[in-house]
Amino acid sequence: MERPVPAPRASDHDREAVVERLRQAVTDGRLDMVEFDERVEAAYVARTRHELVPLLSDLPEQTSATAVEPVQIRGFMSSHQRTRRWPVPARLRARLTMSSLRLNLTEADLPPLIELDVSLVMSSIDLIVPVGVRVEVDGLRDIMSSLANRTHHSGSGPLLRVHGRAVMSSVTLRHPHAIVQWWRSINTGSPGRYG
Repeated sequence: MERPVPAPRASDHDREAVVERLRQAVTDGRLDMVEFDERVEAAYVARTRHELVPLLSDLPEQTSATAVEPVQIRGFMSSHQRTRRWPVPARLRARLTMSSLRLNLTEADLPPLIELDVSLVMSSIDLIVPVGVRVEVDGLRDIMSSLANRTHHSGSGPLLRVHGRAVMSSVTLRHPHAIVQWWRSINTGSPGRYG
């Protein structure tokens, strides 16, 4: 009696490839956020490649023309920052070792969904987001690290998803200091675009 051949196991790379296709489907308007969340959750818990197939079965094949590569931020014993008005890409990837990164999104041009994939070793990230921007950090795995999410959990603005790994590192998400919000309200009549 022959034993059935077991289904090939899914690797982290297989899962990430599926999630990337799902992100592109959201950008193209093929999936709404509820469908996206359900499928991403199913992708991350899939044990075999066969479990991943149905998640993409109703989506078109991705071509190199539609593939969107994430913007990379790499650092080794260095410091990086982005402030003022700047176009935030839909996908950011930060690979830092003994480095620091400060991203100030308060005046930036934000897409509806921002995916920040981090790989941190003895590093720190300080993310300053406008009031009204939604933040999710459920996909961030940390080892001997600190995560401080000081943002308000309500709003109808863009969604910032932070995921990846942090080892002996710190990740801080916060709104601008009150004095900065006050000054912005004096100059523009509003404390922020999404508040």
